[in-house]
Amino acid sequence: MVPLIGQIIEKCEKYTSSIKGVEEFSKELGRAIKGRAGRYLENVTNYLKASLLDPIQGHLVGKYVLSSIIEEAWLDIQMEMVTQLQHEHKEMDEVVARQGATFQLSILRKMLSNVHLNPNSDPLQFYREMRGATSIGAALTVVRQLLGIPAGESHCERCFSWADGFITKLRNRTGNQALEMQIILYEEFSRPGFQWDSFRKSFLQRLHEEHKLVTEQK
Repeated sequence: MVPLIGQIIEKCEKYTSSIKGVEEFSKELGRAIKGRAGRYLENVTNYLKASLLDPIQGHLVGKYVLSSIIEEAWLDIQMEMVTQLQHEHKEMDEVVARQGATFQLSILRKMLSNVHLNPNSDPLQFYREMRGATSIGAALTVVRQLLGIPAGESHCERCFSWADGFITKLRNRTGNQALEMQIILYEEFSRPGFQWDSFRKSFLQRLHEEHKLVTEQK
């Protein structure tokens, strides 16, 4: 996303035309885009971090973003890896987690710097192949989380609309956790191709197995 924003702004600023007013309009459009979306080029955001981890577009980030901001973004990614390592290994000391994150990040950055993928390639395939070749589990978990961020805000707006339907006069004391679970279930059940009968059978089978296990333990 970050390289795409930079490319659009650059093309708007450099666009030339012999038609009166078109060139001025293009430059004004570039300024407007930079004003609204330029924060992704000038600040450390999840979109910037996701762009750095994109094996197809990552090499373009340095063309539009200051090196100091890029290094700050990599440091943020490293800290997320530290958190992930401590989550996976409850007894791990923070110093050891930092060392492990530094090691995994160095491998990840080296592999990203050497990759040359076709623009039509699947960027996730690069990480699927890496998973079996290297021991950087925490790094790949963070990568999956960042690359899973939607590029737009439409899904967020839909969630607000769904929440508005769940919070009514009779249910105005619904807690955050209960509301979150209702939205997740609603989204899952309403997606195209969802097989309700298969889910129902699987759910009932699981309940039966759990009840049988509890009965045997008694």
